[in-house]
Amino acid sequence: DTLPVPMGVRAGGKKIAINLHDKIERQGHGPHGLIAGTTGSGKSEVIQSIVASLAAEFHPHDLAFMLIDYKGGGMSNTFVDLPHVVGTITNLDGNLIERANISLRAELVRRQKILNDAGNLQHIDEYYKILRSRHEQRVW
Repeated sequence: DTLPVPMGVRAGGKKIAINLHDKIERQGHGPHGLIAGTTGSGKSEVIQSIVASLAAEFHPHDLAFMLIDYKGGGMSNTFVDLPHVVGTITNLDGNLIERANISLRAELVRRQKILNDAGNLQHIDEYYKILRSRHEQRVW
């Protein structure tokens, strides 16, 4: 129901996490963000920490990564063997960039169709609620 990403520990041992869920009522910070800084300030390391934390917290069936790395693959190559990684693209893969755009658009259409077919749902949480109720009906 949430996507907490452990990020560190405060003085005194309290854990710090960001929640990538987009619903405020679930204490979500949202799935969109910006990591900015000067060269060498640690932006890539922050992204690597987020990816590693998500991979440690969630099963590959629940979370997948398509890593797009415009630094020649230095960051994405670290994770290429994770079962969560469905693909990597770097700025060195010129012909793959357009293929990735086509694949991402196709995935978006596929997901929209699933939500539409399930009753013109507006949010993935509604879909999961339906799936859980169907599962509960089968179990009982």
